[in-house]
Amino acid sequence: CALPISVEFLDRLISVCKQHVKILQDYSPSLSTLNSFLIRPDDPSVLGKAAGQDLASDLGWSQFNQISLHHVPGHHFTMMTSQHASSLAAKVEQLIGS
Repeated sequence: CALPISVEFLDRLISVCKQHVKILQDYSPSLSTLNSFLIRPDDPSVLGKAAGQDLASDLGWSQFNQISLHHVPGHHFTMMTSQHASSLAAKVEQLIGS
């Protein structure tokens, strides 16, 4: 059973999404001396396709601080789903414990 969605609701949703994109595009993090973990999915192609471009393996974060890159099963949208959540949780637990 599909819920009816009004044109006004979709307009507001699109407006919010546009603002989120603008905020993300304008954001520039400060340089940091902290070491950081970047957890990426084994299949990076989905995020690249969604972004419409090829993305660096570190997604550009290494220009701001030291990055330790780690991989987990799945792609951008499935790496946190029930199918792959346990692998992601194990990786986070391993990194926090190190």
